[in-house]
Amino acid sequence: MYTYLLVDLGALFIPIIASFHPRLKFYNTWAAFFPAMFLTALPFIIADIIFTRIGIWNFNPRYVMGIYLFSLPLEEYLFFFCIPYACVFTFYCFKILVKRNVEYSGIRVFNLLLCLILLIIGCIFYKRLYTATTFITLAVVMLFVRRFIPSFPLGRFFLTYLILIAPFFICNGILTGTGLAEPVVLYNNAENLGIRILTLPIEDIFYGMLLILLNTVIYESVLHKQKADYANH
Repeated sequence: MYTYLLVDLGALFIPIIASFHPRLKFYNTWAAFFPAMFLTALPFIIADIIFTRIGIWNFNPRYVMGIYLFSLPLEEYLFFFCIPYACVFTFYCFKILVKRNVEYSGIRVFNLLLCLILLIIGCIFYKRLYTATTFITLAVVMLFVRRFIPSFPLGRFFLTYLILIAPFFICNGILTGTGLAEPVVLYNNAENLGIRILTLPIEDIFYGMLLILLNTVIYESVLHKQKADYANH
């Protein structure tokens, strides 16, 4: 009954301890992370509640503690803190420890191509709500970032997410049934493409990208504003 909780806490354990490493001091940027986390979590949780109630997915009572709020188990709310914390922490570490410029010109082209592919697939499969909402929203957000926040390091973000793919597959793999008798999260395949990588619906990869992109963009924006305000004083 504690499987989902252990996934959440397992993702958070090392990053929260490493946040106090004297070379990293990620805790010094918590004032930027927590607003980013809450601002991102709110629309995700609202969408999550709606998706659960209309049957796009639901949660296996066998693997949760049984504490629910608006149809979601407590562990699902924790997910929107634990996973973003681990991922934004990784992005931060990459920024602190790897000084090499990774903002290649090809990143912009890759971003545009990915947006185009996501928009096309999302529009073609508009009746499959998980696919359409995830793909189209991610494409719109990436285009918005490219157009209105050109200073955001997309190259660093994509490389960070590439690094995160392995732990992402472990965490989401468990939630979708890898190594378990039944999945923790039960998907309605009528609302997705039905394409799975191991046990993960392919949409999960882009759902995770959207979640982390929004957290990271807001985090970087708040951090930049805080530094500017400090400099002006």
